[in-house]
Amino acid sequence: MSAPRLYLATLLLIAPLSLALSTPAAHALSPQDTNDTGSHDSSAAHEEFQITITIKFSDHGKATGEESYMMTASNIANNPSVRDGGRIPMSSGSGGQFQYYDIGTNIDITNFKNSGSLTSMGVKIETNGPVNTSSTDSFDSKEPPVIRSARYSVNPIVIVGKSETIYSSTNSASGRKVEILLLTQKIERK
Repeated sequence: MSAPRLYLATLLLIAPLSLALSTPAAHALSPQDTNDTGSHDSSAAHEEFQITITIKFSDHGKATGEESYMMTASNIANNPSVRDGGRIPMSSGSGGQFQYYDIGTNIDITNFKNSGSLTSMGVKIETNGPVNTSSTDSFDSKEPPVIRSARYSVNPIVIVGKSETIYSSTNSASGRKVEILLLTQKIERK
């Protein structure tokens, strides 16, 4: 009597696994990706999205800065990037010599994918900026500037049309907070 139960239990475990392994890859496409004839609809792959990344800085609850960057991506052109920066001259002593400090923000989006109302992507952000001055154009002090460098790497899944916080961190010692928001919006072409 235990042999038939063992046989039935084995069938119940193996049957779903064998069906999953034998399913052709074409069945993995969702209904919105195929037209009435069952062939792949390439227009869904060409949908473009505007990606807005906003980086907010605050110090002890007081907003100290905000930077926003916009770029375009689709399931085909899925690796946009931004390079925004400059060089700060700093006097390195007498004789009119200067040392330059690189500052700015680099953003890389990788593997952008859209599936209906959700988008996923890899987001890498690198920022370099002065800490001890409000002006980033040049320094007049004799002390070298303190340059803060930060690197963020996240892989969010967000709802299209909704701004979402994808990273937030507060330094308990300095009270400095960084918050990164991501908004993806479908671009309507006429």
